[in-house]
Amino acid sequence: MRTLNKNTTQMWYALHRESEDIYKLDEHGNKIVVYVDESTVPPTTYYEKVGHTKAGYSEPVEFFGNISFNKSGEAETTEFGVSLADYEAIVTASRGYLPIDETSLIWTHTPLVDDDGYAIENDADYRVLKIPTSLNSCEYLLAKVQK
Repeated sequence: MRTLNKNTTQMWYALHRESEDIYKLDEHGNKIVVYVDESTVPPTTYYEKVGHTKAGYSEPVEFFGNISFNKSGEAETTEFGVSLADYEAIVTASRGYLPIDETSLIWTHTPLVDDDGYAIENDADYRVLKIPTSLNSCEYLLAKVQK
């Protein structure tokens, strides 16, 4: 199944990012070396750390996908091991088109970002619950983010 452009909607996703170390830099932008252990091959270099950034989400990235919303009032079924009560929407896109995983967030409106340009978690509309795939497409089962 291919996704027709006329059936797609503008949305945004943000990927989960791990906390990163921040190092002290010299005037040329290089990390300042604190200690070199020459007993290892190659020598191990240690740098002066300033701190850590907090874990969070990346900058929101625009994409286009087909979104369909869960229909209430239907008989209770279980699709891909998830009941209808567990998710609110499904986004369908061509397989390999999106780098989204189960830790990603989805927006159907323009997302808010912090001062550094990273996505604000509480502003998201959905989080990805499960990603069943087929030969040509992926379905992203979405659960509503509690605000």
